Amino acid sequence: MIFKEITVFKMEKGTNTNLIHEKLKEIGLNQQITEELISCFDTVSFTKNQIIQDSNKTGGYLYFLEKGIVRHYYAKNGKEFTSWFSKEGDFVANAGFFAQKPVKEIIVAIEDVEVFALSYKDFEKFCEESYELECFVRDYLAEQLFLLEQYIADTFLLSATERYNNFLKQFPDLVLRVPLIYIASFLSMTPETLSRVRANK
Repeated sequence: MIFKEITVFKMEKGTNTNLIHEKLKEIGLNQQITEELISCFDTVSFTKNQIIQDSNKTGGYLYFLEKGIVRHYYAKNGKEFTSWFSKEGDFVANAGFFAQKPVKEIIVAIEDVEVFALSYKDFEKFCEESYELECFVRDYLAEQLFLLEQYIADTFLLSATERYNNFLKQFPDLVLRVPLIYIASFLSMTPETLSRVRANK
């Protein structure tokens, strides 16, 4: 797939921001910081199969998924290895954004995607100004590390059926929206094995 530079559009007045408002309210940000933060987000659209963050590039934006699903994966010698899925209501970035270093993970739109994008410069500014946001980022990164550890443990310790059952619990709405070949890759099994597991449900 060919990487396309993103086109950023300033958020228009009247843009529906209900979902991101709800998310920031969950974090515990006060109303003033919430409004200031949202005003710094830009609106971005990606078409299906468009690369959002390419391999070996430093992430410049933290995204909030308003609509659509994205896939996180690694690629080598023509093979792809799915590492995660993100959907509506999720913040999306890889470790390279927070470290400001290039990483090998690729993020791609599985569907047409609409996001709010916050530049790293604005992200740093608000973390310095808001203790609540800084705490959220720390908690968010801790949660991501926990999920990563859990994913690695499940890959090594659980059967194919157990891994699929865990996927259904964690991503119950994605089975009908994500191609099975990507789900099989995420669960470290062949498409044929996944088909047998699903047939036995």
